[in-house]
Amino acid sequence: MKFITLILFIGCTVGDVKKYVSDPMWDEIIDQALDAARSDIIDNHYDLVHIPDIDQEIHQKVIGIPLTIPVKILGGELWNVSSVTRRESVTILQDDVSGNITILTSLGLDKFDFNCSELYFHVFALFVNGSLNANCLSNQLQFSLSLITDKQGNCKAYLNWARIIKFQEFTIQILPNNQANFFAQQLLSFVLNLFPQKAMDLINAN
Repeated sequence: MKFITLILFIGCTVGDVKKYVSDPMWDEIIDQALDAARSDIIDNHYDLVHIPDIDQEIHQKVIGIPLTIPVKILGGELWNVSSVTRRESVTILQDDVSGNITILTSLGLDKFDFNCSELYFHVFALFVNGSLNANCLSNQLQFSLSLITDKQGNCKAYLNWARIIKFQEFTIQILPNNQANFFAQQLLSFVLNLFPQKAMDLINAN
């Protein structure tokens, strides 16, 4: 919790911001907060995050052929959360009357490793059932966070929204090794790397 605690302390004591601006000082503040949070992430076993199950349909045209691909991803796990770093400059807005601050920035994982115990999907006559491991070199989560001060001077953080804005450069492996899973592995890599917006829409919808 060091990340949130440090942001709350700084956000409730730093002023003189009247509009949305990018300031190198805030970049350094966020970087220091992330550094302080990494040990807590590891000590409290947050380096592994369990992902909600996904049961969706992907609609996409491939070589002019419209496809509807039912996808189920169960038992998803995201590893190496402690590899989080800032991906863009911090933009802030402070209300001089209330003292409330809104922070906009994005984070990403330098070591993105996703596993799921059960993956199901089918396209044409290809039926896939197995476990999946995915590495993603280019990933970015953008978010807006508000620091609200009440009449008693207490400051709390509220997440306004968060969305994936970059999600590509994948390496995919599907087990067990069989012909169907091999072709599915190639197809999934092709779709994720060529049409990253589809993957982002699928995740952001959940």
